[in-house]
Amino acid sequence: MQNPPSAEAFYSKVTHASRTSLQWLRPSLLVVMACALQACGFWSTPPPAPNPTPNPYPQKTSHLKISVQDGSNVNNVEVVSLWTFGDIGCAPRNQVSGAAMAKQVNVTEHVEKVGPDYVATIVDDRFFPDKCRWRGGAYGIRFMHDNLVLSSTGVGPNQFDASGKLELTCTVPPDDPPTCFLRNKEVFLRSHFHGVFNVTMELKK
Repeated sequence: MQNPPSAEAFYSKVTHASRTSLQWLRPSLLVVMACALQACGFWSTPPPAPNPTPNPYPQKTSHLKISVQDGSNVNNVEVVSLWTFGDIGCAPRNQVSGAAMAKQVNVTEHVEKVGPDYVATIVDDRFFPDKCRWRGGAYGIRFMHDNLVLSSTGVGPNQFDASGKLELTCTVPPDDPPTCFLRNKEVFLRSHFHGVFNVTMELKK
C-alpha cells in the first residue's frame, strides 16, 4: 500500500498544474488584450455617410430677408443652409448602440445689405437628391458685430407663418449662449437681459 503524498509533494503538483494552466491561458489573454486595444472590429470607426452631389446648374432660389432692430450693434449677418438626408438608411450606425449617425452639411449662403435689411439668397437645389434624398430648408443665422457673435439662432420652414414671416427677440452676451426666442418672450427677456433686440425674418420662395 502506497503512502499518501506528503503535503509538500501535493502542493508541488498543484503549483505545477497552475503554472501549466497559466502558460496555456497566457496566449489567450494576450489575444483578448489585443482585441481590447485594437477593437477587433467592435470599436472601429464606421464608414462615413456619403456626401451630397452638387448640382452644377442650380435654378431654384429663395430669399430670406432679415430686419434687425435699430440700435442693436449688429453690423453683419451670416446665414448657412443646413442639409440632411431623408433616407436614414444612408446613415452609418454607431458600433455600440446601433443608432443611426445623421450627417449634416452646412453651406454658407450669400448675404447682401439692402438698405437697412440683410437679404440672403438661398440656393434650394444646390445638391441632387440622390439615393439618400438630400434636402435643405433649415437655416443657421448669426448676428455679428465685426468678428463678435452677438446672437444666433436656427430656424426651420415650419416656424414661419402663412405669410412667410417669423418674429424673434434675441439676447446678447453675457447671456451664454446668446440666442433668439419667439417674440412672445420679449417682455420677459427685456426684464432679465440688457441689449436685447428684435429681428423680423421674411422667407420668399
